[in-house]
Amino acid sequence: MHDLLEPLAAAWQLILSGDSTLVTIVSLSLSVSLTAVVLASVLGLPLGAALAILKFPGQNAVIVVVNALMGLPPVVAGLFVYLLLSRSGPLGSLGLLFTPTAMVIAQVVLVTPIIAAIARQMLEDLWREYGELYILDGIGRVRTVCSLLWLGRFSLLTAALAGLGRAAAEVGAILIVGGNIAGVTRTMTTSIALETSRGDLGLALGLGIILLGLILMINATAQFVRNWVRSLAASFLLVLTASAAVAQQPFITVASTTSTEESGLFGHLLPAFTKETGIQVRVVAVGTGQALKIGERGDCDVVFVHDRPAELAFVERGFGINRREVMYNDFILVGPRSDPAHVNGGKDIVPAFLRIADAKSPFIARGDDSGTSKAEMRLWKEAGIDPRTAGGNWYRDTGSGMGPTLNTAAAMDGYTLSDRGTWLSFNNKQNLTILVEGDGRLFNQYGVMLVNPAKHPHVKQDFGQKFIDWLTSDTGQRTIAGYKIKGVQLFFPDAKGSPS
Repeated sequence: MHDLLEPLAAAWQLILSGDSTLVTIVSLSLSVSLTAVVLASVLGLPLGAALAILKFPGQNAVIVVVNALMGLPPVVAGLFVYLLLSRSGPLGSLGLLFTPTAMVIAQVVLVTPIIAAIARQMLEDLWREYGELYILDGIGRVRTVCSLLWLGRFSLLTAALAGLGRAAAEVGAILIVGGNIAGVTRTMTTSIALETSRGDLGLALGLGIILLGLILMINATAQFVRNWVRSLAASFLLVLTASAAVAQQPFITVASTTSTEESGLFGHLLPAFTKETGIQVRVVAVGTGQALKIGERGDCDVVFVHDRPAELAFVERGFGINRREVMYNDFILVGPRSDPAHVNGGKDIVPAFLRIADAKSPFIARGDDSGTSKAEMRLWKEAGIDPRTAGGNWYRDTGSGMGPTLNTAAAMDGYTLSDRGTWLSFNNKQNLTILVEGDGRLFNQYGVMLVNPAKHPHVKQDFGQKFIDWLTSDTGQRTIAGYKIKGVQLFFPDAKGSPS
């Protein structure tokens, strides 16, 4: 019970104090979702009216498609929009990926079929009731549609609210196209997922309470709102104004690992860089493998990851230039205090892996092509074991970031390989503890490189190089060394003088 009451108390404290981070996230969520609903209404209402009143070949097929799209999985919508907006896609030249605009587009794709389908049904019913009167009076189709829309305006409000509920609650699409960038594309739903993975249940619960409260409040007051459209129009103009203001500040997009984000390093590092240079850094935090793929497609300006062989291959294939080593920390083996595989206190990681496999104790793997995942697989290979084919269900592949993997290990009393930075900042350790550390094979090097502007001319070479130069400068290196949690340093600078 205490485990529940403590985060609940923290959540209410954040809400009642008007925490600035929470306010920023909620404001962005409302801006994106309300804008998407306005645009979806502009598209969906005429489409619904046309399907209700007009007769044309293939009409039934179109109705079936619209109805089916009401259940479109958000991740599919997100993937579709991602492919359109990626630098290698047909709309890549617009540079919209990983922006609030991309999130609005994804939500419009999700919401438009809902509004169109509900509007069609409502207008079809009204047409059956009043259609003959309009025909006898000689009123044209356009005026008829407008009149029917006015008659059913409060029913259409229900359609818009259904769309708003869909937009506000979804996470898959906006996570894919927005990148969950702090202060830029991080919404309530993506923040709840992120903070839960970090073990910060207070902020996650606070956002969840606000999300539920907003949905309940909107539905409860909808019947009394007469100026809803005008209010949304004003909100839409504010969003456009805010978006224009944000666009004026120079920025770069950095594809980086979840460990640099979840450890809190970027929250310490990036404000110092922006203060000195005026350049904003937008971080897309994913596994190293995915970060390198984002760089290959030209959807970022800089890649900052931790898998040296993959980084060197990235440069060798011409996708990156000016690779610099920036800092290091180490990997650690964590597991339950009960330690059923008896690995505690060892300094050799490979025998520890062998004992876990022999004991068939639960091992929770990331399996997301990250630097941590690749390091883990190299250790299993050195141990002579392929855990995916070893038999039994002791090896669990989560396909997720370090935070969610640690959460799973804590829940299952399992072992996992973690980078030390994320472990130190993780707040939901429960019964987990460090069992093996100090092996030289657990060394964890981080490198940064510029995406090759010769392959992708839109890359912000000057700004990106300034970021790399700052990271490897004395100022950047001191800033990295100065990041500590409870007095413990998380990363150790080791920048080299020339590119590798």
